[in-house]
Order: sequence, then C-alpha cells, then structure tokens
Amino acid sequence: MEADKRLRVAIRRCQAHGHPSANLVEMLDAASLRRFDFKVKFDYLARDQRRAMLLRIATDATDDDHQRAIAQIDRLSYLTPGDFANALRQLRVIGEAPTAMRLVELLASEVAIKPEARRRSIGFVAA
Repeated sequence: MEADKRLRVAIRRCQAHGHPSANLVEMLDAASLRRFDFKVKFDYLARDQRRAMLLRIATDATDDDHQRAIAQIDRLSYLTPGDFANALRQLRVIGEAPTAMRLVELLASEVAIKPEARRRSIGFVAA
C-alpha cells in the first residue's frame, strides 16, 4: 500500500505529460489506477502471431522443418516479440542462421526462465 501512495504522490507532482507503466497492474489499488487516463495491456503473442513471426524470420526453406518448428512453437505460451529479438541477437553473436528449429530452441530457453512458465499447478491437470 505504501508503494501505491508513493506512486499517486509522484503522479500528482508531475506537471508534464507522462507515460508511466507498471508490470504488475493487478497490484495497484483503485485510487492509483484512476490516475491513468489510458490502460494498455501488452499480452503474450497468440498462436497465430507466434507462427507468423517464426515463418517470417526463419531462413530455411523446407516445409518439413517449418512444420516441426510450428508444432513446437504452438506449445510456447509465454512468447513476446522481445523474445524473438533476443533469440535473433544471440544467433547474430554466435554467427548462426535463424533456422526454424534453432529459433524454437532458443525461444524455448527464453520461456523457460520466465516465472509464469515455471508455475506449477497443484492437483490434477488435464493433459
């Protein structure tokens, strides 16, 4: 609650047009949320968006590799455009071409370190 109060005070003191952002909007109280004229949520990529980015970036031309990569990327729920950018930077540093399967491998590594992907359900989970 103290953080909410500090945020409200900082917004009130600021005379310029600002664009504050928060990663944990659900942690803000109603009074803090009222200070934001617009609320924009940048969510994870949908399945079709993940597929489109993969196919646009991948340099290999074989349909077989693309189909295997698409099947794997469909299971990566927590991808963002930044994950693709990071994977491309990694490939550039190590001097590899962005093939579909290599991209999926690096993207899976990016997802694996996210807290959201590491949460485990308790009880029975449908397979």
